Amino acid sequence: MGVPAQTLYDLRSQGRGPRGFRVGRELRFRRAEIDAWLTGMEEADAARHLGGEEQ
Repeated sequence: MGVPAQTLYDLRSQGRGPRGFRVGRELRFRRAEIDAWLTGMEEADAARHLGGEEQ
């Protein structure tokens, strides 16, 4: 994704990132969760842009 792993960890802890789970001391993310999170971000961005054009 081109972002540091810490960024994903921080976003997750703020409730703004993909769902993850712990394996021992390490945090893991399923690819499907990352894809769903990215899709949600894309949809929210598209809605903001469409909403701005209609005003």
